[in-house]
Amino acid sequence: MCVIIHKPEKVKLSDTTIKSAWEHNSDGAGISFNTGNAVKVIKGLMTLDEFLDVYKELERLELVIHLRYATHGEVVKKFTHPFIIDDKFHAKEVFETDIAFHHNGVLSGFGSANFSDSADYAKKILSKITDINAMKHVLSRESSKFALHTAQEVHRIGHYSEHEGCNFSNLNFLPVKKYSYAWSKTLLPYSSNNNSILQQEDVWELSGKLKKLFEEYSKEYYHYLEEINDVEVVDACCEFSQYLHLMYDIILSTSEAIELDEYMDAQFVWEDSEVQELNPFDV
Repeated sequence: MCVIIHKPEKVKLSDTTIKSAWEHNSDGAGISFNTGNAVKVIKGLMTLDEFLDVYKELERLELVIHLRYATHGEVVKKFTHPFIIDDKFHAKEVFETDIAFHHNGVLSGFGSANFSDSADYAKKILSKITDINAMKHVLSRESSKFALHTAQEVHRIGHYSEHEGCNFSNLNFLPVKKYSYAWSKTLLPYSSNNNSILQQEDVWELSGKLKKLFEEYSKEYYHYLEEINDVEVVDACCEFSQYLHLMYDIILSTSEAIELDEYMDAQFVWEDSEVQELNPFDV
């Protein structure tokens, strides 16, 4: 479901990475970069050659790159990312804006077969928010990855993985190798022995189960969260949603043995026992 790449200034992506990322997300691309007083967007790049022509010209700059894998909306130039945050949809391919909105994931309840869920969300939800921090908070409650590119900085929302000095919203485009995990109680339902060696088909089966659990958790729980006024509880639940997504990303992207419990404990510190009981892996 797409990939967002935050490339720092003077960092270069390898041709292998660009080609692999494009092959897995080939429904069009867009690039945003800072011009000093605004953010410029060049999108509607529908072939790898088109993308490379623009990318090579801008390679020395800090960039946010979006490669699309269409889930909602037609595969056309106007639905490539990023989008203008406005209450009207803009189909421009080259423009300047205050905030360029990049999205990786699926936004349930938005978009259709003929209209992008990301564009729909920007129009209906984000256009009503003027404060960047409030916008980030709203986005953090979604089960997706985002980048808000402003003239001041790039705001990444959700877990990103580092690769070649850049930050990627996922590394699913990388070749899948053998995976070795020291299984914890967290993943016992999916393994009958410790230190299992997973082949590619095992990885996809397991990651599919985790993704399904993640989606089911998010769908069910965010309906419930709408009834809650306790900000701390909401934030803790949102954090756990990211925890699930992080596990999914790790399984797809790492080629090294990982102690999942230790890694997750280092990423998320659970201080509220009541919130921790919400963890479906502990059931």
